[in-house]
Amino acid sequence: MNRHRLNQIRRQCGFYRSFVVDPVGTAGGLCLWWKPWVEVEILDWSKNWIDTRVKSDTDHIFGRFTWLYGTPYNAEKTAFWEGTHEWDKGDQIPWIVSGDMNEVLWNFEKQGGVPWNPRRRRYLLEFMESNSLIDLGFSGQCFTWEKKCTDNVVVRERLDRSLGNADWVLCWPNTQISHGLRVGPDHVPLIIDNSPSPGKRNKVLRFEASWAEDPDCKELIGGYWSGNIEGSGNLVWHHKLMTCKMKLIQWRCDIMGGNNKQKIQARLRELERLHMAWASDNTLQQQEAINADLEKLWKAEELYWCQRSRVNWLSAGDKNTRFFHLSTIQRRQRNKVLRLKNERGCWLSGDKLIGAEFNLYFSRMFISVGNRNWGTFLDCIPETVNADMNALLVASFSEEISIAAHQLGSLKSPGPDGFPSLFLSQILARSEGDAAQATKVSNENLE
Repeated sequence: MNRHRLNQIRRQCGFYRSFVVDPVGTAGGLCLWWKPWVEVEILDWSKNWIDTRVKSDTDHIFGRFTWLYGTPYNAEKTAFWEGTHEWDKGDQIPWIVSGDMNEVLWNFEKQGGVPWNPRRRRYLLEFMESNSLIDLGFSGQCFTWEKKCTDNVVVRERLDRSLGNADWVLCWPNTQISHGLRVGPDHVPLIIDNSPSPGKRNKVLRFEASWAEDPDCKELIGGYWSGNIEGSGNLVWHHKLMTCKMKLIQWRCDIMGGNNKQKIQARLRELERLHMAWASDNTLQQQEAINADLEKLWKAEELYWCQRSRVNWLSAGDKNTRFFHLSTIQRRQRNKVLRLKNERGCWLSGDKLIGAEFNLYFSRMFISVGNRNWGTFLDCIPETVNADMNALLVASFSEEISIAAHQLGSLKSPGPDGFPSLFLSQILARSEGDAAQATKVSNENLE
């Protein structure tokens, strides 16, 4: 396709500016189009890539965009990919690399044809590791390229993808890569949305790990938990949990104030002001107090992201906040469900419909159906549990509850009430009697 035809299509699509890399003969060629309110600077280009720096008038943030077309020829792959190992300039600018890589990263990204060879050199993986890039994932169909070969063999591969560095993930954590519908060409279009509209969700209180070390929080929970409430074990347990939840919400708003990041910035500004002031005993004492507050805030911020990262092999306490933050963002992107097919074959979208379908599916999974009248059937089975054995089975077992609570992962996903096992094992050690009573009532109801 010549430049004249490209310009016609560009104007029809509403794009007013462009950059074109001419094809070599009848093969190859790249073109980049953009709107007038986007500022684009061409940094480098070749027959396989266009490296740009982009600034949008909406968010006024610079970002580096590299549009890549990996060579499809095996004889050129080594030289091509080795030449990309030093693309990372280390300038801490958000950077994304997107396009047709002509490389498969894992065996499950190919279907049909010659099996994927695990001993083959991993060019794309080397490129990602040398430039500290992360796969941004995708939504939609898994394979981005499809070709029908001889003997009715269809080969599908994921050749197109988007990669981002840590600065991109931190700047636009909700970036969404969608595989569009393939119409005509053998590749699907990649749709990059760095600021998708978030759905409205009800805020739920989550007990933070840093609260477990706050003496005021311990005193607050202990005071309300030690109150005497009449009723069954389950009712007492539920009432105390809800009371603690309401008091924690009020305590978080009244005492904790803003989030840790805002507090850290405020303390740093105050510390900078003191450094510029005339030195005295008073200013030195204020600096020491601010430094102590900063240590507590940094630790709380690290625990905040550690609790959400679900990383089990690395412990908090070594200034790993950035790592935990990136792990949390990646986990959220991986677990995000944009569309869901129900048992009737209909596709659902939206948080409410998808959540309702998940709830319906698991509710049915744990519900027994059919005839519950087993009297005639059970009369044919001899009794093997005598009265003494049954008394032992329904006996109180507070010690087992305590052991089980301490064996749970302290920062695992919390329950619907928002309390993780850390809340039970560390702060509610005094609640073993209530837990045993609630369990006893449940066992009595089952008898």
